[in-house]
Amino acid sequence: MIHATALGITTILLLLPAVALLSGWAPLRLRDRTRQARTLGWAALWLYLAAALNAVPRLVGAPSTFGMACTGAGALCAVGAAACFLRASTMGSMR
Repeated sequence: MIHATALGITTILLLLPAVALLSGWAPLRLRDRTRQARTLGWAALWLYLAAALNAVPRLVGAPSTFGMACTGAGALCAVGAAACFLRASTMGSMR
């Protein structure tokens, strides 16, 4: 039950803004920096993928070895998100 709740909250907090940022919408403070906004969208999408990879195997009752493999893949997704956040922060300082 806790994994389903966490996945639902993560969907609202990460997936919806990520899709909005990737489709071209940006908050007022990022309107003039669309490339930076899209990079932040990719970072949020990577974080959502990490959360989904950790929650879905536990929701469906997958074997523990498969769950651990998904957790490792989720950690790699978190590294991808960190790389996107780093890239977005350097884009902001280049202006």
